[in-house]
Amino acid sequence: MPDNALIKKCLEEVCVRSALGRLPFLFILFDAFKYMGMEVFAPLPPWPTVLKHWVLALAINDTLFYWTHRLMHHRLLYKHFHKKHHEFRVTKEGGIEGIV
Repeated sequence: MPDNALIKKCLEEVCVRSALGRLPFLFILFDAFKYMGMEVFAPLPPWPTVLKHWVLALAINDTLFYWTHRLMHHRLLYKHFHKKHHEFRVTKEGGIEGIV
């Protein structure tokens, strides 16, 4: 089981990567929808509401990902769909090893 320091580091990385990786797409998609003729007449909600919804969406997304990934380890699904995911791993030294 991971220790508390590793869990904390993981949570920090997930939050930072999510913010850096997803928020720019929101602005790109917003402009794309405006370009396609979509109009928004309502004002944006206050930032605390946006932050609360973002955290909730992140929690739901990660929960669904976890359970879907766990389901892929079922004996009937693993060898047909998910095995490729476990064929390689990245080592601490930065190299890639094949798992036999």
